[in-house]
Amino acid sequence: YRSDLVMGVGDPDRVLRALDTHRNPDGGYGWSIEPDLRSAGSHPAGALHAFEVIEEVAPATSPHAIELCDWLGTVTRPDGGLPFVLPIDDPTGSSPVWTEADTTTSSLQITSAVAALAHRAGRHDRAIAEHPWLADATRYCLERIAATDRPETLFVLELRFALWFLDAIADELPEAADQMRRLAGVIPPSGSLPVPGGA
Repeated sequence: YRSDLVMGVGDPDRVLRALDTHRNPDGGYGWSIEPDLRSAGSHPAGALHAFEVIEEVAPATSPHAIELCDWLGTVTRPDGGLPFVLPIDDPTGSSPVWTEADTTTSSLQITSAVAALAHRAGRHDRAIAEHPWLADATRYCLERIAATDRPETLFVLELRFALWFLDAIADELPEAADQMRRLAGVIPPSGSLPVPGGA
């Protein structure tokens, strides 16, 4: 038995150093941190996975978290949302989900996913919680969710990440719980919804 091999037991500094291998000089993350997006460049999906790691090592914090939030602020659309993906210089090895996606409009799917993980990481790092980018992304997500009159029309992954986002902020914003119940109402008792083209 080796306690250092147990899930959740380890050295946060080593984990953050491993995360840094995916970090770019612009403050974002790439380099295949999202397995289906082989681009070296920084992308919102890279930020999502970086926040996952930052949240998992809490209460340790990353010295680069504020730079990640700063980078997200530079790629956020005027409405406060993130594009699903940024233009990809070299699409080799990347899924068409990324290479054929719209790079010009805001995506509730990726913005709510990134913001959800940022809020979770922000519970342990005030630099994230108080960053202007997160306030803008939160406002965008709340407005888009509230404007969705028919939640059943949301793409299933939009629904999933909108629920992640609402769950992450429910303790801070009571109105999020009402929206969460409204969106969750479209999930059948089985808990399964089909993804077009997949399971």
